[in-house]
Amino acid sequence: MSYNARGLVLSLFPGVGMFDHGFEEQGFALVRGPDTIFGGDIHRVNCRGLTGRFDGIIGGSPCQRFSGLANLVKIKTGREFPNLIPEFERIVGELRPLWWLHENVPRAPIPTVDGYHEVDRVLDLHWLVPPAADQDPPLAAPLALDVSPDGRAIYVLELLPPELRVYDAGDGRFLRRLGRDGEGPGEYRHPRSLAVNRDGVAAVLSMNGRLTLWSGGQDHSSLRTIQTASGVASEVLAARGDTFVVKTDVFPPADVSEFRRVTPDTALPEPFFVDDAVPGTEPTSGSFRNHAYAVAATPEGQLLLAPPGPDYLIIRIGSDGERLQTIRRPEVPPLRRSADEIEELRERVRKGFRSMGRPPPAVIPVPEHRSHIARLAVAPDLTIWALTQRGVEGAAIIDVFSADGEFAASYVVAFSVADLALTSDAIFLLAKSRLDVPGIAAAERPDGMPASVTE
Repeated sequence: MSYNARGLVLSLFPGVGMFDHGFEEQGFALVRGPDTIFGGDIHRVNCRGLTGRFDGIIGGSPCQRFSGLANLVKIKTGREFPNLIPEFERIVGELRPLWWLHENVPRAPIPTVDGYHEVDRVLDLHWLVPPAADQDPPLAAPLALDVSPDGRAIYVLELLPPELRVYDAGDGRFLRRLGRDGEGPGEYRHPRSLAVNRDGVAAVLSMNGRLTLWSGGQDHSSLRTIQTASGVASEVLAARGDTFVVKTDVFPPADVSEFRRVTPDTALPEPFFVDDAVPGTEPTSGSFRNHAYAVAATPEGQLLLAPPGPDYLIIRIGSDGERLQTIRRPEVPPLRRSADEIEELRERVRKGFRSMGRPPPAVIPVPEHRSHIARLAVAPDLTIWALTQRGVEGAAIIDVFSADGEFAASYVVAFSVADLALTSDAIFLLAKSRLDVPGIAAAERPDGMPASVTE
């Protein structure tokens, strides 16, 4: 089957196609189901045996049954309009798409289908730092975002030029820049990651393993620079108390990622966890292991790993390196890469080698499937927030899990998202507008698990 890369969508109750038109404009391929205005009958649609054929299902079943005038029509004519929402539920249950969208009047019940989390709440999202080229300073190539433990300051790691920026979390005002490109104290060379620990100390990790620390509060003075380990440093995480965890990718023959604890005073020489047995990192076709995956740390010092591969997994690692839990979402299908995406990744690897003055390898294996999760974050209430790669171009999906790993809800964000950070009552997103301009968006976290985020 060949169709548009953004997804194949079945439209139920299409009418004259006004609902469909918006999806087609966004690049989806539409298959229209029967409609009564053309003599069709939804009751005769049998989709058994077609599970997994459609990425999504959309539809707005007839609303007359739930309209404010329904009772008046019934009194005058004795006619009662049918409720066709159960037919929508039936077809969704038979086809099992990745997502579905149902539209109706406010009085209509929300469709309920086993295996799906149905929601109808919307977060009030707003741009805290607007995506505008005239911002001073402009966000040109922001890489990562975090928030201070008191929720008052947002930290953004910018690459052009390399510096750490601080913004007011209340009104988005730019406050100050910390550090610059270089090898000296308070400087970064090829920065890769950012984290703010429970004491408010901000850490910027450079590719060569140098960790540059900045104090919190009003002064943001440079504390010190620590050399963590040899290898390619890829992530710094805020863990228990004043502790950070640094992930370092070690070249073959070891071919592992090592996780070390670092305090503002020293880096422990030995890793407390090595990913040599993490599923999904296994080499393919004689290539190296895949250590590019999302990681996070809990305030209790545990690690959360979202390994690559076809399965949706989050692995919880204890403070002593023991595996505590595997969180799964088996209902989410694998994310297979297109040929164009594979070639784009190969070219990115070639550019990386050239930037380091090294010739790129002749053969660059690329995993067949994308990782389900791009970024992980842990909120102060220990809920787990996973920025997934299920979203289409210009949109993102964020899955939320309870502190014990039970899936709770999903956000649908109306633009692309690169990173996320949370306080007890807010979520901050490093995002891009529909014109591909970066900015910082924010929303309050409502009581209970929120459902969707819209611009």
